[in-house]
Amino acid sequence: MKAFFKKTFAVFTSVLTAGVLASATYTSSAAALRNGDTNADGVVDIYDAINISKHVMKLSELTGTNLEQADYNKDGTVNVYDAIFVSRLILCEGKLNEVAALINMKRLSSGVETLTIDQSLVDAAMKRASELPKKFSGDYRPDNSGFETILTEYGIVFSECANCVAAVPATPKELYNAMMEKETITSRLLDGTYTKIGVGYCLNNDTYKHYWAILLI
Repeated sequence: MKAFFKKTFAVFTSVLTAGVLASATYTSSAAALRNGDTNADGVVDIYDAINISKHVMKLSELTGTNLEQADYNKDGTVNVYDAIFVSRLILCEGKLNEVAALINMKRLSSGVETLTIDQSLVDAAMKRASELPKKFSGDYRPDNSGFETILTEYGIVFSECANCVAAVPATPKELYNAMMEKETITSRLLDGTYTKIGVGYCLNNDTYKHYWAILLI
């Protein structure tokens, strides 16, 4: 198991250093730390993925709030999967923002107020997307609980919620076009009831490969 962690850490370090340092990072609000921000520097970046990996490998120890922030997927424990989730988030940030931008352009052209990207919703959507290869359902999660339970896991307060899921090619434009062909999905995305959005993405080694989840509140 320790050899596995060492190998994982090496992969994170080499892959992320090569592709992530040049990309933008998620910024936390002044009111609260961003989920995944293990060093409280206001951003979620390669260093947070490395911090989590080091903690799992027992090379260094996260404590207190930093340890709490390291549990990115909110499963009650800090392990290698949290480092994987943070890595995915960093690597696909541009895709997530582009999807939200395409939806907002459509809302504007339809006379509907635009949606605000909510980082807690993004975190929840990232986990929601990772669940889809196990159970591809818009209504239910792999444990057969309703999709809305993921919002509670992330401490998200809402009065109304919706989600849209898809398994389509990797580009945001292809996802957008596929969603616009589905009347039920389009109506949700253009519903003025919702004011916030979170987009999640998961690449999986199966037939569909690309899984997307959009959460609205």
